[in-house]
Amino acid sequence: MEKKTSYEMTGAPLGAKPKQATEYNFMLKLEQVSPINQQSFDEIKSDITPYTDKILNEMKKVGIKYPTLKLTIRDKDAVPFKGSENLITTYSLKK
Repeated sequence: MEKKTSYEMTGAPLGAKPKQATEYNFMLKLEQVSPINQQSFDEIKSDITPYTDKILNEMKKVGIKYPTLKLTIRDKDAVPFKGSENLITTYSLKK
């Protein structure tokens, strides 16, 4: 990841039912994506997979039976990139 890349991870909502408590949110905030097309976002997802796999493996180790990580790719201000409105920028990653 580049120096200007940041991320935030949030857990399941407090009081979530067990099935919902298995999904956690991971937002990847990037300075830019170029070009703004589906292939670019798919490549970012692919590039970060080794890192997200580690998170999913840790979730399994602590007893989450069906861990899911909701990966969302956004700009540095946590909003969708202009021009990405019709593209897939959120992925459901499972282990």
